[in-house]
Amino acid sequence: MLGSGSNNHEDTQEFLAQLEACQDEMDAALSRSEFSAVIDLNETRISILASGVASNFKASCDSDITRLAALQARLDCSISILKERMQNLGVDTGRHKRALVGYRRGL
Repeated sequence: MLGSGSNNHEDTQEFLAQLEACQDEMDAALSRSEFSAVIDLNETRISILASGVASNFKASCDSDITRLAALQARLDCSISILKERMQNLGVDTGRHKRALVGYRRGL
């Protein structure tokens, strides 16, 4: 998780808004069982996080830390639901990322 620090408040808010929007889309795709879309959105989320780390974004107040924690909890829930649904399809989710890529490719 990003630590405490001081940087441009608007940039931090934009970063958090991008993560929230991506998670909203991921939750919506998951509810429609669009696994390929979930995979793409997870990659987008990872890209946003990498950009934030590279830009050295830091949570500047308690509300930012709370938002990050809520996003992490939502992501954990999404991954659990995705694993459960993939298992119901007979996909071994022990290594869920590899299983998801295999599902996308029709393996």
